[in-house]
Amino acid sequence: MKSKKVFIVDDDPEATRNLKSLFDQDGHQSRTASSAFEAEDLIRMETPDLLVLDVRMPFWSGIDFCRKIRNDGEACPILFLSAENNAEVRQKAMDAEADGFISKPFDPDQLLMRAKLLMENGAFGPAAHA
Repeated sequence: MKSKKVFIVDDDPEATRNLKSLFDQDGHQSRTASSAFEAEDLIRMETPDLLVLDVRMPFWSGIDFCRKIRNDGEACPILFLSAENNAEVRQKAMDAEADGFISKPFDPDQLLMRAKLLMENGAFGPAAHA
């Protein structure tokens, strides 16, 4: 698979470093942001092939950010990674038009496989069909 652009948004510096390393080692160009505000600036400059979001972040949740960028017309695939593994949070992510949700801790191979499918097939959420 050709190198893809992956934007990782998580307020946990260790998680961000680990995810960046994982995607970089898999041959992708990854960029990181520690907040939704930073991520919004990145997306304005360049559209990613995949956006990996944490649910819980200070000031602006990943779910609210997902909803906002979908409303703005952003159609890149969005994959949530979260320690919050309950049906209510998953449903909120899907209602915000996310394309996937993986619980932390996660299997790196599973994450890369899901990411590859999303990057090859594009966004699956309602925004993909708008």
